[in-house]
Amino acid sequence: MERKLRSLVKTLIYRMVAIATIGTLTYYYSGDIYTVTTVVIIYNAIAWSFYYFHERIWNRIQWGIIKPDLDK
Repeated sequence: MERKLRSLVKTLIYRMVAIATIGTLTYYYSGDIYTVTTVVIIYNAIAWSFYYFHERIWNRIQWGIIKPDLDK
């Protein structure tokens, strides 16, 4: 299990990449910086929250986690 701070930092880095992607695509299609700003802010506020809780839930799921053999 990882600390909450690690999940938060991972979330922030992931969102920075997403901001660049969604901002670029929105500007390409709209050409309007106001539209870009609005879309980026609203989308990322929602997505950031979902991603953080997604990470926290997955930290509770033991499927696929290999625990180290401490006897060696």
